[in-house]
Amino acid sequence: MNLIPATVNGEVAEIGGQAIELTPSQRSALTGKEVVVGIRPEGWEIRPSGEGISATVEVVEELGSDQFLYCTANTQMIAPDETPEHQEAPHAITVRAAGMSAWQRGEKIGLVPHPGSVHLFDAETGDRLPE
Repeated sequence: MNLIPATVNGEVAEIGGQAIELTPSQRSALTGKEVVVGIRPEGWEIRPSGEGISATVEVVEELGSDQFLYCTANTQMIAPDETPEHQEAPHAITVRAAGMSAWQRGEKIGLVPHPGSVHLFDAETGDRLPE
């Protein structure tokens, strides 16, 4: 699972410019302003560069009916006002794609999480936030 740190800003957590809405029960369960967004490799939709989280394909692993794209995010994954020790860049993201796809190393892509594929965790406690 891709585990991506994010800062809560009002009713959303943002990862690479993508807003992840938090439910009232998720917001009330938080112990701070930081969450970890978990998205499995099959939970991403690959879009053209410029849409969603900007990423670069670093490695393409062919597994027959599937491909795994090992990508590096090209955008900052947490709020710009965070201290330097909290900023992680570039962030690695693993994406599952259909086998024999034409993805190439160095290609720029956009990544958007599928609805329902996002898992949220409290960054301080590690507990999964309720739906």
